[in-house]
Formats: sequence, C-alpha cells, structure tokens
Amino acid sequence: MMRRPQLGLLMAVSVALAACSSEPPRESQAAPKTSPSQMASPSQTASQVSSASSAPSATASVEAAPIPLPPSPPGEFVFPARASRVTVTTLGIDLPVVSSDLQPPPNFPLCDVAQYLTTYRQPTDEGTTYIYAHAREGMFLPLLDASEREDGAELLGVEVQVYSDDGQLHRYEIFEVERHAKDYELANSTPEGERRLILQTSEGAGADVPKLVIGAEYLGSEEVDIEEATPEAQPRECS
Repeated sequence: MMRRPQLGLLMAVSVALAACSSEPPRESQAAPKTSPSQMASPSQTASQVSSASSAPSATASVEAAPIPLPPSPPGEFVFPARASRVTVTTLGIDLPVVSSDLQPPPNFPLCDVAQYLTTYRQPTDEGTTYIYAHAREGMFLPLLDASEREDGAELLGVEVQVYSDDGQLHRYEIFEVERHAKDYELANSTPEGERRLILQTSEGAGADVPKLVIGAEYLGSEEVDIEEATPEAQPRECS
C-alpha cells in the first residue's frame, strides 16, 4: 500500500525530465507565398479561378521599380545670334553693329558704329530688326542726304545687308521712306511671321528732333565667312 504514492511520484518526475530533455520545437520554414489563383483547388472552375485572381491579395505584390537613367551631361550654351554689321553698298555705308545697351538710357547713339535696339528682334528671328546710327560722315549721313531728294525716292528698291555674328548675311530691300517720324508705327507694323528691317537716323541735332525711318523687306539669308560677318567694333562717345 505504501508503494503507490512512490510510484506516482516517480512517474511525475520521469514526465518532468522528459519534458526538459526534449528539443525545443523548430521554427517551421515559411511556406512559399502563393497567389490566390495558385491556392485554388482542382475542382474550381475557370471562372472561379479568374475571379479569385482578380481579388486583392492580403500581401501586396511589389513590382520592381525602373532604374532611373543617369542625367544627361549639360550641353554647351549657345548665345543667340546678334546683328554685327550693316552695309548699303550703293551708298558706301559699312558699319559694325553693337547693342544699344552699351550705354544707359536714353541710349544716346555712339559714334563709328550702328546699334540695334534690344527691344526688337534679331535678323535671324521673325519680326522687326531695328538698327540706328548718327547722320554723320562714315555713318548714316548718306541715308539722310538721299531722303532729302524727292522724299527719298531713290532709296526705294535699294538693298541693305545685315550680318549676324553666327556667319549669316541677311538681305533686305527698302520699300518705304518715312521722313519726320515721331513714333515706332512703321517698326511695329511687321506682319506676323515675317521679317523686316528698320534703319533710323536723325534729321537734326537733339533727341526731340523727328527721325528718318526706313523700312526694308526681308529677301533671304546666306552663309558667309565669320570674319566677314564680324568686323571689329570700336565704339566711342560722340564729341
């Protein structure tokens, strides 16, 4: 009768030892994730599989993002072409052309050069190119002299050449001579999509004196030697 308690105690100890000596449960390897369509049983119909595959998955699929392309190397900046020379061969006019911004407003003209108004376009562009110079010897005086003979009739049809510093020669033909001009009406009348040239010079001393304004229509352009298109300019203050 005394052995039963001992036997029961012995069995309890044996169970405890067995529990201590047993290996801890190993982590089960994660089963490969399957899409809803892979989980469908063979008895499912095609429509059921299609429906299941369109259902949202509990685990969002991750698509590989495209590899961004490397940035393009910076290209060389090219300055827009500028008017660089104006000639009227029949009148003996041949001047380098510089920007009107070389001096502050009111942009009083420099000597020994012609100048283009930066508020207008360049000869390579559609629109109006506006070039002015003093009515002095070696400058635009021949235009003024010709305008005083029969209101400048002899200037009509005369060709004007404007060069740009990219090696282009742009040819124009005079179609209008406006004496005593006090505004920019002719310059602002260029039809959209066309090119025109305005030549302007003074009819006397002083900024308030009316101007001689000459309009010329664009004929065409051609390539020339860059040295021919870009003579050295030596502008100076007029005395």
